[in-house]
Amino acid sequence: MRPTRILALAVLTFTLALLPPPVAEAGRARAEAFTDINQMRAQAGVPPLRLNRSLNRSARAYALKMIRRQYFGHASRIQASRRFFSLGEVIGFHFGRRPQPRLIVGMWHRSATHYRALVGRRYRYVGIGKAYGRIRGRRVSVWVAHVGRR
Repeated sequence: MRPTRILALAVLTFTLALLPPPVAEAGRARAEAFTDINQMRAQAGVPPLRLNRSLNRSARAYALKMIRRQYFGHASRIQASRRFFSLGEVIGFHFGRRPQPRLIVGMWHRSATHYRALVGRRYRYVGIGKAYGRIRGRRVSVWVAHVGRR
């Protein structure tokens, strides 16, 4: 190999090593949203929610579905484990790709309907999903939180 190719490969490898992987970024954003939701619940005197894998999958899948179909609206049916007998959903979006979980949870906090769903005593579990894409030509990050009770 030529020295210039070796140098270019080394620089590329070093640069890629410094960038956070998208999955890790999504995981951090979900963790931050989860923490903020449970802080909201603590302020309301309600026990914290627990993360649930099935609800995480359903929330992520629905966020992706909205991006793919270019719309923003609530699901007619939440695709989660059948062990949940009660399910709820909150959705939100912001412009741009950079995850802004505090912004989204803040919007949910200020919306009476979303607040009741997230702080209601009936739910014990939560799953949070996020997807990035375009809706009506605008770059958006769509967030979905599915809550449930077994």
